[in-house]
Amino acid sequence: MKLKTKIQLFVTLLIIIISASELIIFINKEKDRATKIRQNICHALINKMEDDIKYAVTIKNKKFLKTVLKNYTNINFIENIAVYIGKKKYISLKKEKFSKNYVEKKLNFTNIFSAGATSLTTLKIRVYYNTNDIKQITKNSINYLIILIIIFIILSFIIITVFLNKFLSPVENFLNTIRATINGKYTLMDTTQKTEFLPIFEAYNKLILNLKDKITKLEEANQELKNKIIEIQKLQDVIIRQEKLATLGTITAGIAHEINNPVGAIRGMSELALLIKDKDKYEEYFNKIINLCDRISNLVRRVKNVTQEIDSKKTELVPIKNLIEDVLELCKNAKIISNKIKIEGNFRNSKIILKCIRSQMFQVFQNLITNSAHSIKGNGIIRIDVFKDNDSLIEIIFSDNGTGISNKIKDKIFDPFFTTKGPTGTGLGLYIVFGIIKNHRGMIELLPSEKGAAFKITLPLQS
Repeated sequence: MKLKTKIQLFVTLLIIIISASELIIFINKEKDRATKIRQNICHALINKMEDDIKYAVTIKNKKFLKTVLKNYTNINFIENIAVYIGKKKYISLKKEKFSKNYVEKKLNFTNIFSAGATSLTTLKIRVYYNTNDIKQITKNSINYLIILIIIFIILSFIIITVFLNKFLSPVENFLNTIRATINGKYTLMDTTQKTEFLPIFEAYNKLILNLKDKITKLEEANQELKNKIIEIQKLQDVIIRQEKLATLGTITAGIAHEINNPVGAIRGMSELALLIKDKDKYEEYFNKIINLCDRISNLVRRVKNVTQEIDSKKTELVPIKNLIEDVLELCKNAKIISNKIKIEGNFRNSKIILKCIRSQMFQVFQNLITNSAHSIKGNGIIRIDVFKDNDSLIEIIFSDNGTGISNKIKDKIFDPFFTTKGPTGTGLGLYIVFGIIKNHRGMIELLPSEKGAAFKITLPLQS
């Protein structure tokens, strides 16, 4: 229901209540006024007939008294006249039922015709009147007043409607404009018409214009920020790619050495096979050559898988055990993990399947394992444990017993370009790890450790 309609109904109801109250008050006043008039007339009649009644009572002539009383009953609302001597009724014009409304006057006079000495006689004169015609008169007045009230209500309603249209229409327009603004449609108020709300409308228009300007600037800044984010993402992709290529360079250098050994052995065995003529030795040498070729093939396949996935952003389901084993195999072949370092942990028994970008998660594991291997001087242990926290989370803990991380630099290890490796380090390893884990909706944290370092990665199973 609109505000204007509510006000119209409220004012109309208020007028009806006030009019009804005034009507009731008027009716009661009219009844009292008419009754008072009749009582005054009755008092006047009593005063007029007082002497005649005294005379009739004095001579004890009831017939004469009755004739006197009848002369005063020609007024239509006078029903009966009765005279009492003391408490005893002396005469009454009517004996049938009549109205209980009456006016009474007591008279005391000396009856000179009474026996014995003069005596004081007490008279009571009662004039009974009815109020039937007062009801009719009141009813007619009520009908007339009701008609006037209805006319007054109609006129009031029309006046209120005109006033509200002039007063509230701008307010309703203002409310509609505010609703439109809330919904994103910035509309200005019409300030050409003079109204009491003109200062408010002008202030509102200034606010909207200022708001539009701010929104335009904000949208421009937002677009600029989006462009910056895209540039940063591109730069981050370049950095990740460069770090991956650097990692591949390290791996490739180690693998080149690893491949040279079986290639040299193959060449030597082939030359021996040409020199000797023992068929039994042929079979032994060729079996060794086949095994060495398989070894080279596996190394090349692993490196090929990594290089093919450098720029891949496709998520896939990856067994966590296989991914860790591939990283460890490449790190061992690249001589990143020496023979003095033992690999322990429960990851080999894990059957957890992780949804991720394989190449990026490969880089995360390779980076953490490489950092652990570099921190171990001589004999040491790298431990990798995989836990299923609940049905939706997986925890992977990489720990070692190397030199560890000092308290002074714990807060900086994930900062870009921060390194403790001197000129050989880029300072991007853990920074890239942090970004990859974050993009997979996970988190990485440095755990307290008595010796060495421990990192915990928490990832959703369906990232």
